[in-house]
Amino acid sequence: MDCRLKISFIFHPPDHKYRDLDNMVSMCKAYADGIFEAIQNNDKQIDTIEARKKDVVKGGLVTITISESEE
Repeated sequence: MDCRLKISFIFHPPDHKYRDLDNMVSMCKAYADGIFEAIQNNDKQIDTIEARKKDVVKGGLVTITISESEE
């Protein structure tokens, strides 16, 4: 795949403690690398990183989506 990619993170923290969004993304680097390895792709294709913090979910939840970049 030679297209440009966007990776999106949606975070649902496990509690109301303050967390920096940029640190939350950094904590998921290994997961993103594993996803790219599993799909036999290279994360050098990422043009856009999007991150959002949503409502608290018991136990926490992170959704990672990889799609073609619209730019």
